[in-house]
Amino acid sequence: MDYNWIGNQIAMLRKKKGYTGERISEILGVTPQAVSKWENGKCLPETALLPKLAQTLEVTIDQLLMEREITITKAVFSDGINSTDITLILNQFIIGNCLHIYLSADSLGINLKTNRLGVALVEYQLPNGVYYTYVVENTYLTIDKDTKGIQYSGNGQLEIVAAYFGTGSDYQDCLSKIIHCNFFHWKKIHVDTEVFPSLPSADEIEYLTLVYLNENGLHVISAAEKETLAYNRGKTDLSLEDTSTCILTGMKVLRFEQGMDCTWAGAMTTALNYMGERYTYEQIMGISGACYRFSFCDIWDWSATDALVSFDYASILFGSLGYEAIWANRLEKNEREKERERIVSDILHSKPVLAINLRIAPEWGVITGYAEGGKRLYCRTYFDQEYLNEQEEYLESDFWPFLIQHFGEKKEELSQT
Repeated sequence: MDYNWIGNQIAMLRKKKGYTGERISEILGVTPQAVSKWENGKCLPETALLPKLAQTLEVTIDQLLMEREITITKAVFSDGINSTDITLILNQFIIGNCLHIYLSADSLGINLKTNRLGVALVEYQLPNGVYYTYVVENTYLTIDKDTKGIQYSGNGQLEIVAAYFGTGSDYQDCLSKIIHCNFFHWKKIHVDTEVFPSLPSADEIEYLTLVYLNENGLHVISAAEKETLAYNRGKTDLSLEDTSTCILTGMKVLRFEQGMDCTWAGAMTTALNYMGERYTYEQIMGISGACYRFSFCDIWDWSATDALVSFDYASILFGSLGYEAIWANRLEKNEREKERERIVSDILHSKPVLAINLRIAPEWGVITGYAEGGKRLYCRTYFDQEYLNEQEEYLESDFWPFLIQHFGEKKEELSQT
């Protein structure tokens, strides 16, 4: 037996499990010096200690003592919510420096308790380094001494290596969609069937399942429809976000007598500026044609400064800016739930929503957030200044708006030259 190889194997497995030499000595009832001698190739553990040592390190006794070129150092089977360690199971199936096994929840004796896609994540040691690989459930996992899996690039951020949308029994690859999202530096990934189209056969809730690699290894995370995955500050990890409340911070205050008295154009300018579109109020009035309007009424009209009273200038503006215009006009009570879902989706995608009659009087404002899943709406309106505190926080809307405008998909940039 090669004492040095066995010692290195014990040390490597101990570190992978997060144990110190002192902790191993406590578990086995030996001195720390004894563990140090094993790992330095000075001697072997006593025969009576081998079963407990192998159990602690989640390998077989053969894997501790018999030199091999493949060792599974960590393996889990997970649906992104529930995980089961399968390291020992996989190590038992290594035959002649090759692992070939069909993986499914049933074959592993695992009850996932959900309809999510199961994924096996595997970290393994070869003579030339540590590698990672993964397989989705109901497929074969094959690793041999020449299998070069995934290695972390070390760029400091997580790397998404696989993405699927659907259920455990019916799903599709959507990695190209995630790559597209990352191109625009999304801080959050909201799961809905507009961003991730649903399969024609799907009648149940579908899930987005991501497999990603960071400096701590390979991970899987899953989110159901209407849920959101959020990157942490350094984009080194992902977590499931509580989306029952979401606020878009930093929206400018709206006021009369500040050069933006057309409330629709003022709300539109504020919303566009928040999204990084640097249009001025004057440009919005000019591009839409609202500044050229003439409207004569038999009696005094208190809504005369509203750009949408006599003519639909909004559609002209949306088309000129390259956005699809999406409207919700005087919805019935039974239609509000779907509209709330659209508002929630827009806010989660950092898109403000324009609406009229949010507070005090029927003038235009901006929906800036929501709580209780959209049951409560927060907003900017022209009637906020006397209520705002020093932090200029948003106020809750008084009414359900009777006209709502959404920014749809952007198709084409308008030249400002």
